[in-house]
Amino acid sequence: MSPIPRVRAESDDAVATGYAAKVSIHPAQMPVIRESFTPGPAEVERAQRMLTAAQQSDRGVFTFEGAMEDEPVLRHARKTLARAGLAFHVHLGLTLSCTQSVGWLYLLLAG
Repeated sequence: MSPIPRVRAESDDAVATGYAAKVSIHPAQMPVIRESFTPGPAEVERAQRMLTAAQQSDRGVFTFEGAMEDEPVLRHARKTLARAGLAFHVHLGLTLSCTQSVGWLYLLLAG
């Protein structure tokens, strides 16, 4: 597997499991990381609908679009909205030069 598809898979997995950052060893990897950490419009809209439905529910577990949802899923929805709110910062990127041996570090400031 070439490095860029591997970085995309790692980045997508990091987002799915709730990570807020991804290490990059080369600046060419940055666009792929930014793309993975920036939620699309459909993802943002779904997170907003889910959080609205959760506010209208009087229980910790509720049904949303035919699926049972609870706090871990709501945390993910809140993180999605936070990443969308930071899209400006994500597109600018925050790249720190650590050392020659460590390479580049990309940080996302997410809640």
